[in-house]
Amino acid sequence: MKSYVGQRTLWLLTFLFLVSSPLFAQNLALGKASIASSAVQAAGNAFDGNNGTRWESSASDPQYIIVDLGSVQSVDRIRLSWETALGKNFTLDISTVTAAPSDANWTNVVNGTWATAVTVVNNTSTTNDYPNLGKSGRYVRMNGTARATGYGYSLYEFALYAYDPTPNLALGKPATASPNPKQAVANAFDGDGKTRWESDYTDAQYITVDLGAVQTIDRIRLTWEAALGKDFTLDVSDDGNTWQTAATVTGNTSTSNEYANLGKTGRYVRLNGTARGTTYGYSLYEFEVFAASNNAANLAGAMPNAASSTQGTLLPNYAFDNDRLTRWGSTAGREDASLYVDLRGTATISRVYLVWEKAYGGNFTIDVSDDAATWTTVATTVGNSFHFNEYTFAKPVTGRYVRMNGTKRGTTISDNGYSLYEFQVNGTLQPLPVRLTSFGAAPQRTGVAVHWATATEQHNAGFEVQRSADGAGFMTLATVAGRGTTQNAHLYSYFDAAPLRATAYYRLKQLDLDGTFAYSPVVAVQAAATSTAPLRLYPNPTADRATVTWETSTGRAGRWYLTNSLGQVLHTEALGAETAASLSINLQPYPAGSYVLSVEADGQLVRRGRVQKVN
Repeated sequence: MKSYVGQRTLWLLTFLFLVSSPLFAQNLALGKASIASSAVQAAGNAFDGNNGTRWESSASDPQYIIVDLGSVQSVDRIRLSWETALGKNFTLDISTVTAAPSDANWTNVVNGTWATAVTVVNNTSTTNDYPNLGKSGRYVRMNGTARATGYGYSLYEFALYAYDPTPNLALGKPATASPNPKQAVANAFDGDGKTRWESDYTDAQYITVDLGAVQTIDRIRLTWEAALGKDFTLDVSDDGNTWQTAATVTGNTSTSNEYANLGKTGRYVRLNGTARGTTYGYSLYEFEVFAASNNAANLAGAMPNAASSTQGTLLPNYAFDNDRLTRWGSTAGREDASLYVDLRGTATISRVYLVWEKAYGGNFTIDVSDDAATWTTVATTVGNSFHFNEYTFAKPVTGRYVRMNGTKRGTTISDNGYSLYEFQVNGTLQPLPVRLTSFGAAPQRTGVAVHWATATEQHNAGFEVQRSADGAGFMTLATVAGRGTTQNAHLYSYFDAAPLRATAYYRLKQLDLDGTFAYSPVVAVQAAATSTAPLRLYPNPTADRATVTWETSTGRAGRWYLTNSLGQVLHTEALGAETAASLSINLQPYPAGSYVLSVEADGQLVRRGRVQKVN
């Protein structure tokens, strides 16, 4: 049976659950507000994504630095990049305070309740990585109790990450590259989408990362600057000497490469470039390595979609065609842009995956909806600098429509909009109480024929055929009985004999035996034009009865019918060929308003007139 959210239902409906924090490989602390016990160099330097700036405390113990994530977040991994003046003894703590700072000194936070996530004693490393913490909170603190040098605590970066079921194995790992780099090799492994490694301006060139131990290697992602690699191999090695090729790439033109289901193992991973795509060097923002690939079905592939705008021939369909060389682009220069996909059924969504061209989104939300009108945000991204954004959900996210809603571009070049190679949605479509295989409406003689088909039905009481003049306010024209529960296909139809003369909108309201219901998609149709002679109705207006006359008898068998202003048939009677050219119509049962009397002969509308009922 179906579930409903208030009275807003659709054909494929379910509860829209609240979700936990989305899981994506992005530093949650990047650019967030911070405070420190002292600052020879500003606390914000530890959260700016720049390994050339740093927070430095006074040269005394104890000292702390705190970051505000803005709301309670899942915190599963903390990564510290120290200058040589590192912390020897310290704790990493998470605060249960959820309120915003109460004053400039964050008194309520500093003096609030803290839970220790990690205790570190006798640290000697300038890079500390603490995974699998399984914590949550709004504020995170490094609380130093003993310095390793006579200087203050000095942090280049204090990074926080949510739980990631398939973390980037190469993040922060040691790396080497061919001689004479233009930009540092470590930049390709720092988790910062704005820094990059750039090689010398010659072929061939290589870049290698040491994962620290032999690992399963099943997926590799490359995010290039415009100076991409055209021809290259991706190789793996256990010892850094003997190499096995995992992927061979020729003629690459995309700045966002992903190679899945490699099925390799190794400690070292190398990109070996043999031909550059430009006259510049090879230029990589990020070189990522993962132990697993995502092989879930893409529910969004080739599905109906819509965008707020399109730039030239960069059509919305291209974001859903499973082709990394085609892309959707929005209007250049605008900060606002959106793109959504219709999954054509309610889905339980486990993952949303965006693959951007170089014109990526900076600030945007991932939203879901049952009707493409009312949206619920399930993930928010601010300050994005990545070409790949991956969101998975610990609790079910449910909806028929999924949207990327951009509010700020990640690149500010005037001829850039938002540009997506791929917009994927993984999950499962929910089983349907009634599986509708077709629904349509078309002009037929003087009316409109509505028809639909089902493949299976479960507890189906029937269908209400509904019509609207504007696509919003629907009225029921008739009820057609359903087949209860059946595994067989069935055809249904209804003939609207008194259609609207302008464009009309039709839909079905499917009713379950327990009273729950759902709506079909809406179809629009223009009734066939007809040529009719006028009717004379008097008195007009009238409080009770009206006499209707026309010049001559139709001379053919037919019928007459009375409709209200919404086109609903209120009364109908047969007419014989010999019937006189007059009628007496009783309007007493009906409320005040405008009514239309129509006369048909041999299925053709031949007379029509309007009468006003008054109280």
